[in-house]
Amino acid sequence: MNESEKRRKQLLEQTRRRYGDSRIPPAIHPRYSSLYSSLYRSSEENADEAGGFGFRMFIAVLLFAAFVAMDYSNEKIASVDSKRIVKEIETGVDVEEVWKKL
Repeated sequence: MNESEKRRKQLLEQTRRRYGDSRIPPAIHPRYSSLYSSLYRSSEENADEAGGFGFRMFIAVLLFAAFVAMDYSNEKIASVDSKRIVKEIETGVDVEEVWKKL
């Protein structure tokens, strides 16, 4: 690789860094900025939204642990035992009936 090829490659990399659109949102009409803003948020803003999943996962694990403990010790809490929980989960739900009641 001679000097001119090295220089061309260097200039190409500088141009890609300078004009790459990965860091900033593209120029759009202000009317549509709310539609695109969620696509181009910074990683700090996205980190705030990711906390909800961890909390929901923690609650799900906690409820599952309570279910396993109820099943293992044959406990009843508020007249509900693990067999009734399983029965309610297995019961089919008629969506049309529920929709009509709403």
